[in-house]
Amino acid sequence: MSPPEFVDEESVYSMTLAPEQLTSIENELLESAEKAILQIKLINESIGKIIFGQEEVIEQVLVTVLSGGHGLLVGLPGLAKTKLVETLGVTLGLAQQRIQFTPDLMPADIIGSEILEETPDKSRVFRFIKGPIFGQLSSCVFGGMLKLKPSLNLGLPVPFTLCPTTALFLAMNSCPVITSCWPSK
Repeated sequence: MSPPEFVDEESVYSMTLAPEQLTSIENELLESAEKAILQIKLINESIGKIIFGQEEVIEQVLVTVLSGGHGLLVGLPGLAKTKLVETLGVTLGLAQQRIQFTPDLMPADIIGSEILEETPDKSRVFRFIKGPIFGQLSSCVFGGMLKLKPSLNLGLPVPFTLCPTTALFLAMNSCPVITSCWPSK
């Protein structure tokens, strides 16, 4: 069998096989791929309506999420790093969570904690409230990287696993922002 001939070789997106060379399975795959490309373009345009002038960054963040990875967004203050992750979560319909790294950050602020709860029959039980790390899309603002594993031993009585679609983005400023006053001489 000879290799298929392409009708148009100018663009990767416009490459199609001659119709007589396609089987029904190949037709379904081709239609599915075309729909996926169209959906990705629509998502890209939707994010582009909120985040201006960052087309390459938007594309790289989309590739990161669609490939199941994590990302580090580094840039000057005010370049919409956190807003990009928020917009991505809204556009894709993902449960977006935010972790703000501060000097007083505690593990419970990331993982969650157990609370003692009173039931209707007046007995008391512990209930675990999941923290932001369990969201499908987590935005970590200014801080060090977290080393993630698909299943974390959190030291809790019940083992929890992260959502399989969890994507973690760390937003860092590339230069420190001076937030304190200069000492007077």
